[in-house]
Amino acid sequence: MITIHKRRFLRKPLIITHDNWTQCSQEELIILFRILQSRWYSDDSRTLVREFLSEPDSSQTFTISKLGKFIGPDKQLRSMSIGQWSFIERKIFDLSQEYSKENIGKLLACIYTDGKQFVPESIDARAKMLQNTPKEVIDATIFCWNAIRNWVYSLYPYVFPKQSAEQNATLEPKPPEYIKIIRGFASGNSDEDIEKIFHSRVHNILNALNDELKNKKR
Repeated sequence: MITIHKRRFLRKPLIITHDNWTQCSQEELIILFRILQSRWYSDDSRTLVREFLSEPDSSQTFTISKLGKFIGPDKQLRSMSIGQWSFIERKIFDLSQEYSKENIGKLLACIYTDGKQFVPESIDARAKMLQNTPKEVIDATIFCWNAIRNWVYSLYPYVFPKQSAEQNATLEPKPPEYIKIIRGFASGNSDEDIEKIFHSRVHNILNALNDELKNKKR
């Protein structure tokens, strides 16, 4: 449990108490990440926030649901395409290899859209508008993606088998290759075939792939 004190202009402090971070609003979660990077807060305060954010490690809801005029993933990623998922995962990897303003902008542009169908051609224009997003918002957004990704991983254990700490330590970081999955489900090799799968719901594709891998294990 954590209590957040927010002092508003000419108002008494507002006290918000939650049992875990999934109960936080977008504003509250951003405040927690602002505390983590602020030198005005004590080490004990930052430790308390880190502990609060450590559990649970998954969520079905993307708390940072809006970024300016752009819209984030909906609950359980119900309307997200496998194409958008694959681009987000690739940009997460790129950012882990090089933390730059350009990579930040492209990642956020993959996560947040204008509410229309995700198309790669629109990424660069959004990226330029989003690359100067405050760090606490960036950190909170990546945190939310990791949490909802962990939830997705739990649904499809054959697609995303758990790795031990020793295995993770020895694995060389590699970019995700979802394009192979997309091509594998395409009925042909034409651009139209691939585009159809690209815009298919991520859960439909991952569920089908999970069943396929499960059957191969039998």
